[in-house]
Amino acid sequence: MVAHLQAQKKRMTKHEIEEIKEIFEFTTPCFSNTFPHHERSKRRINCKNIIIRKEKKKLDTAAFEWYFRNLWKSFSDDKKSSFGYLDCLWNHWSLLILCHFGESLESKIRAPCMLLLDSLQMANPKRLEPNIRKFVFDIYKEEGRPESKQLISKIPLLVPKVPQQRNGEECGNFVLYFINLFMDGAPENFSVSEGYPYFMKKNWFGPEALEHFFRKLDSIPKPDL
Repeated sequence: MVAHLQAQKKRMTKHEIEEIKEIFEFTTPCFSNTFPHHERSKRRINCKNIIIRKEKKKLDTAAFEWYFRNLWKSFSDDKKSSFGYLDCLWNHWSLLILCHFGESLESKIRAPCMLLLDSLQMANPKRLEPNIRKFVFDIYKEEGRPESKQLISKIPLLVPKVPQQRNGEECGNFVLYFINLFMDGAPENFSVSEGYPYFMKKNWFGPEALEHFFRKLDSIPKPDL
């Protein structure tokens, strides 16, 4: 599981990021039992719209961090200062994006929302919603914000359709792709009042761009892990 936080109203300091990481360390145990702990499925997932010539290998935590650090270096300092990143992994990587959490729920262009991007929809990512909202409530509580659990329950949690992995080992590669795509292409201002963000259309996840990104990953010197 990867959580990726976008703060739009103000820049996040290193101290604020460390505080969120501390909260996450106490909160993450509530997620652990929600993931199946059986052996990875060998069944191929049918994905008609995305054709990648070569399946990607599994990334363990160390390899994922290596690739992420290299990816992170490619972004400008200004862009990096608008994002905070924290991660936790059990059996499966997915990406949770917390958007506009410094803004009012009544905002028309920057209302808070959550986007859960999962390349394994058959795992039913929506089952994580209660634990995600508990995590968000703990963040708000630690910051001394007045929002109640009832108010937090109104923050939209959206699970858009995204390219799907073809085996049980590609999720880490897809999460890196989702992170790169969102940081590189998502606008600062957007609303989900009419559904999914206007920019997150079907063609946003183009097969050519996906394959190009995977080639980019392959070009990064492999770590000696």
